[in-house]
Amino acid sequence: MNWIKLTIYIGLAYCWQTHQLKAGMGQAQSHSHFLSHWTSAVIRRIEATQGPFADAEAIRHARTASNFEHFVQRRAEQLAQQHQFDQGIRHVTMLLRVSYIALLLFAGLSGVGLAISLTPQQAGAVSVVEAIVMLIVVNGLFIVLWGIANLVGNRASSPLGWGFHHLLSKLRNPVHVNAALGLSQLIQQQRLIRPGLGTIAHSMWLTLLSAAWMTLFVRFVVADYQFSWPTTLLSEQHIQMLVATLHTVPAWFGLSAPNIEQGGSFNPQQTAWWLLTCVLLYAVAPRILCWLGCKLWLRQRVGTLTINPTLPGYSELLPAFEQRQVRVVDPAPAELHMQASSQRKSQPSTQAVNSTVALVYYLDWPEDDYANFRHAWQQQPTAVHCELVNSGAQRQHALNILTQGPNRPLLVVVNARLSPERGSLRFIQSLTKQGASSRQLHIALVNARPETGSQRTEMWREYLTQHVPTPLHIESFQVVDNNWVATVTELNAHWS
Repeated sequence: MNWIKLTIYIGLAYCWQTHQLKAGMGQAQSHSHFLSHWTSAVIRRIEATQGPFADAEAIRHARTASNFEHFVQRRAEQLAQQHQFDQGIRHVTMLLRVSYIALLLFAGLSGVGLAISLTPQQAGAVSVVEAIVMLIVVNGLFIVLWGIANLVGNRASSPLGWGFHHLLSKLRNPVHVNAALGLSQLIQQQRLIRPGLGTIAHSMWLTLLSAAWMTLFVRFVVADYQFSWPTTLLSEQHIQMLVATLHTVPAWFGLSAPNIEQGGSFNPQQTAWWLLTCVLLYAVAPRILCWLGCKLWLRQRVGTLTINPTLPGYSELLPAFEQRQVRVVDPAPAELHMQASSQRKSQPSTQAVNSTVALVYYLDWPEDDYANFRHAWQQQPTAVHCELVNSGAQRQHALNILTQGPNRPLLVVVNARLSPERGSLRFIQSLTKQGASSRQLHIALVNARPETGSQRTEMWREYLTQHVPTPLHIESFQVVDNNWVATVTELNAHWS
């Protein structure tokens, strides 16, 4: 029959469109692309509000990035793994996925209940006007309102948006909260709210209408129903006009309109096919088109996600990225031997360190600040051996140096501008176990940017007291007006 052909055509078109969307755009706008931006947004938000992480290891992991966006994403992925924010993102993803499935189940059950209420077996006849109003008119009205809201509205506001924020506000774990707030900021800044909520809303309506249509079809098959137009306001001429108007699109597919018999009744079989076709064409098909449009809209927005380098938390990473952009040009073959020899002489070696010279370890400092410190120490009367301690290999190298002279003085200069990190705390614990007794081990909390305040310094004091059982000599210093020599002079005076 014609209505069966129509159903097959719409189903095939829907499957083909979905397949084309996944095949043509799935790779370029994949879930991993959005996940990378989500992770970056979480790290950016935390660093913008609580200060930067100790990211020396993450910077080295991201040094091969071809552009600033990839650099930020690789660094964020490394920090998320270190601080378990990736677990928070997975938890929020699972929570949203379960909530979405629950909404679809609720919509499907609502569609089944609506169809059952329209076709009660105890009633003498099915009210056609009620079925048209509940399944077609209400649906069309909500589509029109959604379109107007997207055209004239400045901000997206809907029960789904309120429910999304209410759901995220119930989180209590700090890791989960940070992941949820990072997601909220990302979808607001990248304008993903309207296409995302539109996709969810249309999928719910599509589920409701599809469930209602299938329930109607099954009940029309298994039971014998009569149809009528119970109204005291519309005359038979009005009924014929309404049927003719609704029959405009079904007529394109060769379907026949129901014949209105004397007394306001319809031919049952013909009316059932006509009602199912109208619901399919005027309710289900428009929702499929709206859902596909929002899906395309959302995929387009996700595919064009970018990192804004001017945002707080990203702008501070530009110097680190630019330093990693310096490229090394291979020397001429005749120069290779001389360059390799000079590199071997300049490389730090555990065997070359004087076992009586005092040690100064710079923990989690950028290379340019470390160079300023070394230059300032050269102007001091005290001979010291400086080491930059950022990576795991550098930490092991620093511990190996202690084995040569366990009684030498040791000063650990901590970059107090960064938040305490577990690897740095474990390194200080290892120093106390490698012969650096409490009398010899001194901790200098140096803030190279006094404008950030003393909050981070006090945090370091608290964490060192909690995680390092051995009593430590802890002092706080600040680099004022980039005067590194004055800072080192003050360090030397307190240390000596």
